Amino acid sequence: MSCLINEKTGKYKCFLGKLLILTIVSLYSFNIGAHEAHADWESGYSYRKSVTIDNTKVSGSADHTNFPVLINKTDTDLRTTGNGGHVQNANGYDIIFTASDGTTNLDFEVEKYVATTGEFVAWVRIPTLDYNDDTIIYIYYGNSGISTSQENVTGVWNSNYKGVWHLKEDPSGGAPQMDDSTSNGNHMTSSGTMTSGDQVAGKIDGSLDLDGTDDYISRSYDTDFNFGTGSFTTSGWFKTAGSPGGGATSTDVSVTASSDDGHESPAGSVNLSYYRLDVGAYHVGTRFLNVNIPANATITNAYVTYYAKSGSSTATSTTIYAEDSATPATYTTASYNISSRTKTSASVPWSPGTWVTGNTYNSPDISSVIQELVDTYSGVTNISILTDIGTGKREAVDYNNPDYPGPALHVEYSTGTQFVTSRYDDQGFKTWLKGSGEFVFGIDDDSDWGPDIEIESSGTYDDDTWHQFTAVKSSNDAIYLYIDGAQVDSDTSLNASGNVTVSVSQESDDAEEYVSNGAMDLSSSDLELVMEGGTDQEVGMRFQNITIPSGATITNAYVQFKVDETSSGTTNLTVYGEDTDNSSTFTSSTHNITGRTKTSASVAWNSVPAWNTVGEAGVDQRTPNISSVIQEVIDRVGWSSGNAVSIIIDGTGTRVAESYAGGAPQLVVDYTVQLSTLTSNSAPLTFGSDEPANASYFDGIIDEARISNTARSADWIQTSYNNQNSPSTFYTFGTEEAADATLKEFIISGGVKAKIIINGLKQKLYDN
Repeated sequence: MSCLINEKTGKYKCFLGKLLILTIVSLYSFNIGAHEAHADWESGYSYRKSVTIDNTKVSGSADHTNFPVLINKTDTDLRTTGNGGHVQNANGYDIIFTASDGTTNLDFEVEKYVATTGEFVAWVRIPTLDYNDDTIIYIYYGNSGISTSQENVTGVWNSNYKGVWHLKEDPSGGAPQMDDSTSNGNHMTSSGTMTSGDQVAGKIDGSLDLDGTDDYISRSYDTDFNFGTGSFTTSGWFKTAGSPGGGATSTDVSVTASSDDGHESPAGSVNLSYYRLDVGAYHVGTRFLNVNIPANATITNAYVTYYAKSGSSTATSTTIYAEDSATPATYTTASYNISSRTKTSASVPWSPGTWVTGNTYNSPDISSVIQELVDTYSGVTNISILTDIGTGKREAVDYNNPDYPGPALHVEYSTGTQFVTSRYDDQGFKTWLKGSGEFVFGIDDDSDWGPDIEIESSGTYDDDTWHQFTAVKSSNDAIYLYIDGAQVDSDTSLNASGNVTVSVSQESDDAEEYVSNGAMDLSSSDLELVMEGGTDQEVGMRFQNITIPSGATITNAYVQFKVDETSSGTTNLTVYGEDTDNSSTFTSSTHNITGRTKTSASVAWNSVPAWNTVGEAGVDQRTPNISSVIQEVIDRVGWSSGNAVSIIIDGTGTRVAESYAGGAPQLVVDYTVQLSTLTSNSAPLTFGSDEPANASYFDGIIDEARISNTARSADWIQTSYNNQNSPSTFYTFGTEEAADATLKEFIISGGVKAKIIINGLKQKLYDN
């Protein structure tokens, strides 16, 4: 900076640039080059300030390219001239940004300008944001020749951005109300009962206050959000109105009918009026009506309460399940009516302590079991709790006992799951806040929202405080969740896990064939594995509706049998599958089992343990892991989820299992599947709800929502949070620099003495 000082008056004028030439034009005059002659000043502007971005706030070990920096500043110099500042245009149009060279214009978008106070909110695209040196840009203002906006809004947001919504518009205006700042035009429409009063002060500028009842915004279906197997990042700021749903809810339901509890002996006999339930020794079922747990509830505690009919301290163990059904039927006296029901994948082991007659005893926490039902069936009305045969016995009072109440189910849950973003019909993604306050990111590639994969924070964020979420899917490899710039969870496999448990479901779906002549038996009450009266057999079992998707990886599989007759002789078996896409039921045609093509894969089941207890269905009655057999079938080109699978067994020796007519064999398969694609067919993108038909509206404020088709790095996310959360510490404004456009010549005359300071050196000039 150079200054010209009048020593007589004491006044001086300073200007930018170097004074390069001092030429005596006449005896009393010399020329001084003014700022117009220098290349580091934007033409036509009278003022500027440097903006220095603190490199310590830029995360990582590499520069960030095309980074949108938030400038949020109230500066009196940025007021209009009529309000004591230096901005010429009433709308602030004569405010621009340049790179550090002072002349290269930068793309920027103004979100807010207040002429009377100098409040200025803008987004500036920084081509290279330096991580180890401060980045300097300039803000220019004071140009009377500017009458239109100098913004390049879409230039701030490059092609990676598919939607950027500042959410500063009036939600009650004409649709679509919420402007998308990108060139894609993905503007959003407000719905519900939103008024202009729902446009409120936000984290950045304006934001939307959603009522948690029916308010949300949406963008109709657009292929911009079909990310397929590719990457995407969605982010935004949220602030809840407090604890979602107002805390926990509890419900207590007792058995209300004689046919809603009962036990089943190892032989399959069901008793519904015995006055007691023999837990551990028998299969026990208890059915509870009108539990009425809503969709998206988070189960926090659950247990069954039993009254002890008699005391006992004998060691006892059992396992607790629920029937895997949205509408469990009441129990009947049909054989195996309790044990043959499909169980949940979730289970809880129970080893009761000592019981005293007349006292009440609670089961362990079965939250995981109830949660599976709620998640699978989008809420649950009636619940059937099942316990299997284990060891020992505890005698509990049933509904019919006149002395004490029957079993009762206690469930505690929190409601108010609040969806922040959602795009899902048969494939897609969602982010939401659980009723217990954790933030969750889920993705799913099929029409049965589970979701297939979800990750969640361990901390809770229903605290009436601003938080930023960022959910990232990196190609088809991993998903990440960040809260307030920090990673809180991830899944780096993108393998969804699943379980299929299917019983033989009709008489012709299990069969025996005499190997010697091919004669078939489709109606036997048992299955001899494999010798019957000295005659060699092959046994086939068909399991329908195996809902395993093509491409799945089978991690475990087995067939579970139940003992029909005791046997202990040496038995060695081999387990195959039928090598076909969709196995057909067995017929009476000769050789209908041996005539089928077996899989190349087989599993030896040698030295089968003795079966000493009729009705037992434990690990000794379970085949080894036959995952290789099931995998071969699933890997067939023609395989489709829902097809049928047949298992074929041959070998030597005898074990006698129940057939369909008794307690049907059961195929259990665990699998994982690589997530495929997130290309929706029709779903809109919503903020503030889980697809409007499903409600779960967000109660609070949302601001600055974005979606891009790239996986933002952890360093980018942290830097973005640093900038948006605390702009005042992310950068500093320098002092105002003024360019005096009238300083072109200084005349020395009449005894006036002058001193010129050129780049810090004093130069005195005197007249003659």
